[in-house]
Amino acid sequence: MNQVRKILLIEDDRHQQRLMEEMVGSFRRKPFSLTVAVTYSEGLKKLLSGQYAAALLVDRLGETDGLALLREARIAGSVTPVIVLTAEDSEDVDLAAMEAGAVDYLVKAAVTPRLLERSLRYALKLDETLAQMRQLAQRDELTHLLNRREFQRILEEEWDRGVRFHRPFSLIIIDIDFFKLINDTHGHQVGDEVLRHVASLLAGQIRNVDRVARYGGEEFALIMVETNRATAMASMKRLGVLRLTARSPRRKNLAAIGWSVRMTRRCCSLINSPRCRDPWSAVAACRQSRGRGHHNPETLRLERNF
Repeated sequence: MNQVRKILLIEDDRHQQRLMEEMVGSFRRKPFSLTVAVTYSEGLKKLLSGQYAAALLVDRLGETDGLALLREARIAGSVTPVIVLTAEDSEDVDLAAMEAGAVDYLVKAAVTPRLLERSLRYALKLDETLAQMRQLAQRDELTHLLNRREFQRILEEEWDRGVRFHRPFSLIIIDIDFFKLINDTHGHQVGDEVLRHVASLLAGQIRNVDRVARYGGEEFALIMVETNRATAMASMKRLGVLRLTARSPRRKNLAAIGWSVRMTRRCCSLINSPRCRDPWSAVAACRQSRGRGHHNPETLRLERNF
């Protein structure tokens, strides 16, 4: 049984709304349901909600520009595939729609149920392909956590938000102690398993609003938003307790493996601090505490068996 896909129609003309509803209702496989938005603001809000598999957007919404709506949605981060509906059949309209971020455009007078269904299926297939490409570009292949590049992008955004609105967040760097020794003693396959195991523990304990990445080698990085140092440290201690029972499912006899947690809090009081001029100096401050162990108040060493 085909899953019903929600399609957003942004159209202010009632006659065109009925035509689109009839066409979608006549699709052979009937896998789509249609939701209508009639104004610029309503259409933008629904498009940014991320609840729709695809959208149909007219190039003119009364006196407003439908393509301006699309450009605004793309700037805001919307990746929903959009098909532009236009009354004009010209190369200029085609280019303008593509430059605004549309995946296709259809001339209203030439639209048939078959053409519309084919265009929607093409848009959805393209969206799946692009989603896979984004996954490859943003995720670490071994652990499936965010990769370093995507984490750095998010860190810059969170830093800017913190500076602008004077909101705290905690940056946490975690690395597995003596990881080279694990690889040398047990082999790289076991080392990979340890990395995946630590990644799953971290991913399972963070909130939906937080971010965790494999920062490089045996090093992981977390951003905990709206979190001060004390709360972040408490979260890491809870993770250490969890590891008492969270053993690697296939390697129960590994020697004790510890990790060091180093954290730097970014809040309004650190904006003018020499140690935290920008997100990269915060990362550097975090990483420089490596190896200082219990002598550093920003370092917590957790040591448990896998």
